[in-house]
Amino acid sequence: MSADIRLATLDDLSTIETTLGLAFEDDPVWRWLIGRRNRPVARMGAIMGAIARLRVEESTAWMTDDGAAVAVWAAPKRWRIEPLRFLRYGGRPLLAAGPQVVARFLMLGETERRHPTDEHWYLEVLGTRPDRQGEGLGSALIRHRLGSEEAQGLPAYLESSKEANLAFYGRHGFEVSGPTIDIPRSGPPLWPMRREAS
Repeated sequence: MSADIRLATLDDLSTIETTLGLAFEDDPVWRWLIGRRNRPVARMGAIMGAIARLRVEESTAWMTDDGAAVAVWAAPKRWRIEPLRFLRYGGRPLLAAGPQVVARFLMLGETERRHPTDEHWYLEVLGTRPDRQGEGLGSALIRHRLGSEEAQGLPAYLESSKEANLAFYGRHGFEVSGPTIDIPRSGPPLWPMRREAS
């Protein structure tokens, strides 16, 4: 199935929050992060929407034209988000989620310590609304970025929060690139994956 893909804009942020909140409702890492608080989908969407907003401003977030799927990328040498910059948009939803969520969010720093240091494209978030999964929208978004001229000649990296998704990313040339990233205090694991330059 073909999908119309375009750069996301600031006007799309509400749609992006809804799509990503729904897409990650059953995600082990995000469920651990948010816990059993009320309105987990809205809370997840708000926090991921803050990350997406930073990348929208950098023109590295893409979506299907109907907003059913979203891919949030960080350009080479831009993967690290300065804390003050994140707090500008993400502080309010993070604090509203409660002190436990803030503490757990800080534990995700292990992903930063394990992040590769060479120049690469970083797939921060890829999500498709549950009612549209299986249509190839996520695959189309990956191919769109990795097939672009500016992405040629550079590797790509991501962390999969679901073991079940390893095969999906494997079909796009990603391979597990090291041991799982174990989040402290019994957090769920993440699988680092890398796709070498084509």
